[in-house]
Amino acid sequence: MFSVESVKEFVEKFLEYVGYELKPSETVGFVRPDVRATRSDEEKQKTYELVAVVKPGLESGKEQVLEGFRDLSAMKAFLGGGTSEHVVDYAMILPPTSERLMIAFLIDEEEWYFPIKEQGFMIWLVNPERETVNCIIGWPSDEKFKYYFEHPDVSAFDALIGRKATEKLLEEEGF
Repeated sequence: MFSVESVKEFVEKFLEYVGYELKPSETVGFVRPDVRATRSDEEKQKTYELVAVVKPGLESGKEQVLEGFRDLSAMKAFLGGGTSEHVVDYAMILPPTSERLMIAFLIDEEEWYFPIKEQGFMIWLVNPERETVNCIIGWPSDEKFKYYFEHPDVSAFDALIGRKATEKLLEEEGF
């Protein structure tokens, strides 16, 4: 199990490697993000910003993860999604987490998949030991990340969860 601090330190190194500049951790509204970084793309005349919270995996319980999504929601209320020139993305960053627990959290026992998707939030799994980052729910606005995530095709997990969540919803509706 990785500490929140080791995950945070690695994701900061990862973001710098991708070309992002870390910003000081200033309060956004009532909340202080764990990680905040930006990258300017002169060619597209855009600035990409990532605002993130780092929490322990679901093995430690869902409460801290839910607290993280609450914090992301609060920050999004102040920053919004940005503009066409300055795009803001929001990520929940976790250490490697059991797939079974993630599925239980997103659709089987809890039903957080659709609220997370509606807010446009991402879930990143970070393994400092293997030096890997995967985006398992959502996708950043900055397409440059596709060259840096360990499995850029891991969005198949997002599609699988989406399909299962839709099937469950339809079943509950009587279809």
